[in-house]
Amino acid sequence: MIKKIFKILLILMVVIAIFLAPIFYEAFEMYHSNYSDEKLTTIIEEVQANPGYVEIDNISDQYLEALIESEDLRFYSHHGFDIVSTSRAFFNNISAQKFQQGGSTITQQLAKNLFFSFEKKISRKLSELFVAFKIEKKLSKDEILELYCNIIYFGNGVYGIQSAAQFYYDKDNTQLSKMEIDALVKTIKSPNLYNPFDIDK
Repeated sequence: MIKKIFKILLILMVVIAIFLAPIFYEAFEMYHSNYSDEKLTTIIEEVQANPGYVEIDNISDQYLEALIESEDLRFYSHHGFDIVSTSRAFFNNISAQKFQQGGSTITQQLAKNLFFSFEKKISRKLSELFVAFKIEKKLSKDEILELYCNIIYFGNGVYGIQSAAQFYYDKDNTQLSKMEIDALVKTIKSPNLYNPFDIDK
């Protein structure tokens, strides 16, 4: 009985490997041909040159804490990929029979926003993961968090926490109240669905 189960599992693994091989190859080729260290450095410099860019020392500690709690609880302990969050999202999506949770780390989201379109394709997701690992090797956790805070989309054409604080509340991000911080963090998950103007009413 055990031998039979083992054979079935082995066959299943071979079939999965054959199915995934071209996808992995496509992702690896895409990564190697498009995402060099030089390109990453150039894009980071372009982001840092944007008006409204703020360094992490000038970002509200309460906002950073709320962001990590909402988006990536194990941000400071993983290396770009969180198997716990990914597994939980996978099983929750299967249970719901639809895609309703992501499971991506802040580093993966940064990679996606810097380099990729938002198409739901396995090879794109794998390339995004490769870039996330590259970012983790190149930058410190605080540098990753700083960049992410400056490229997040908050709806209404607004990117970055400082611009969002000024647009929605006419104040510096360090002056935001807890309610305002919670509203902005909630907006990140679905900028088209949640709007701080509506949340505060």
